[in-house]
Amino acid sequence: MKKDRLFQNKYSVLVIVVLCTLLWGTAPSVIKIGYRDTFFGVSGSDIPSQILFAGARFLTAGVILLISGFLSTGKKMLPLKNEWKPLAVIGIIQTTMHYLFTFVGVAHTSGTKTSIFTASSAFMSVLAAPFFFKKERIDFKSVIGCIVGLAGLVFINFDSDGKIGFAFMGEGFILLSCVCYVTGNFISKKVGKGIGSVKLNGWQMFTGGIILVAVGLACGGRLHFNNFKCYLIVLYLALVSTVAFTLWTKVLIYNPAGKIGIYNLLIPVFSTAFSGILLGEDIFSIPNLASLLLVCAGIGLVNYQSAKKDIKKRTEDKT
Repeated sequence: MKKDRLFQNKYSVLVIVVLCTLLWGTAPSVIKIGYRDTFFGVSGSDIPSQILFAGARFLTAGVILLISGFLSTGKKMLPLKNEWKPLAVIGIIQTTMHYLFTFVGVAHTSGTKTSIFTASSAFMSVLAAPFFFKKERIDFKSVIGCIVGLAGLVFINFDSDGKIGFAFMGEGFILLSCVCYVTGNFISKKVGKGIGSVKLNGWQMFTGGIILVAVGLACGGRLHFNNFKCYLIVLYLALVSTVAFTLWTKVLIYNPAGKIGIYNLLIPVFSTAFSGILLGEDIFSIPNLASLLLVCAGIGLVNYQSAKKDIKKRTEDKT
């Protein structure tokens, strides 16, 4: 099918993954804006409301995706009997756990740090992919690229006094969210082709969002929609999820997880830029710039090796 070729052509795949990472890059800043008093007024210590905020986003995203899937295909979006279990597992890992850690972590660290720590998911994808998929391999240069990029994550935690500033509820939760994200991606790749990216993401967001909403409300969380801007914040974050996750899952189905996963390193580049634009954070400090350079060097090393392998493979195929 021509539609599927779009997700296999290296140029269209590049455009799609850059679009996805750009959309995800806006999320940390928009979440922090949503916490402000002019919107929902959620304080850093109000974890139940942060969880409820995450649930509202993904419950909305799931509903939008399932309705749009039905309208565009005319097919019922109800899962088959054998699909409920993998959808529930992905929903719990990639939506409930991933975004529970994300929304709480964002409230306890800066947008810039969130952006750069999110890059760790790219290295996790490269390093872990061979353990999940027999056809995927990791080489020495990929390992070096990951080490260089991870050095950027360490560097960003040094403050002006040369001390490490790392909070478990902040940076620690962002790292845990990355673990959940990568695990969810791998499971999606394994089952995605049989279920379909729209149904898969629609139900995993819906079920994961329901759990987040239930937990948030049970723990006393409250969201007050004081003005129309509050609805726009939730709607925007929901659309980011529906568009980015659907496209990303489709790309993952037809491409190596490690090779695609490394593009997650573009998220901190976009996120850092939006932290400066939307939050007014100082993104041009030496630690920030040095961290971004190391992260970008890591993606360059991994992709350089991948490009060499592709050229070699094409040459062997012709001979």
